[in-house]
Amino acid sequence: MCFEFKKMFLFLMLLISVGCFITGCDGEKSAVATQSNAVQTPTPSAVQNKAEHSEFKAVELDRFIEQEKEAALKLDGKKLIKRADPVRFVASVKQLPKQKKLTYIYTALEVAKISPLPNVEHQMFIESKDGQIISVYVEKQAATRLSQELTDGQEAEFFGYHVYTYKRGPAILLADFAPISK
Repeated sequence: MCFEFKKMFLFLMLLISVGCFITGCDGEKSAVATQSNAVQTPTPSAVQNKAEHSEFKAVELDRFIEQEKEAALKLDGKKLIKRADPVRFVASVKQLPKQKKLTYIYTALEVAKISPLPNVEHQMFIESKDGQIISVYVEKQAATRLSQELTDGQEAEFFGYHVYTYKRGPAILLADFAPISK
């Protein structure tokens, strides 16, 4: 194990053990979830295999958003970093992915010990069945496919990872999708 990794690991363990908080790049405080062991995130090409989709827990998006907003009330304005739990849900594209400079997602993924880190340069908006609109992060290869295969307003089943919870609900990193034909 390299010295820098050990140093980072010990620092994170110290933060967790004394209940400290770290500050996100957007100025909001983050609570560090005490989840151990590195988590391997599948590559988008692996996720595209239908057999791989079985690991994604189906959630009803409206209920999931409300549940996570309620959980965030207990965080007093902080973010709770998750273990990148795989989730799947149906939503409509509100706005196709746009490239943005994103830094907090990498902080959250590193704290959650996600390895290897995905390439995340895009964000998009999705709309739930009840009209709730949330911003989601999009992995680079998925963003390329989304822009080519979906249009605004189109419904799809999305496969992603719940990375953290904050006042607006769940922060999700999309890794794949399947268009829904009408």
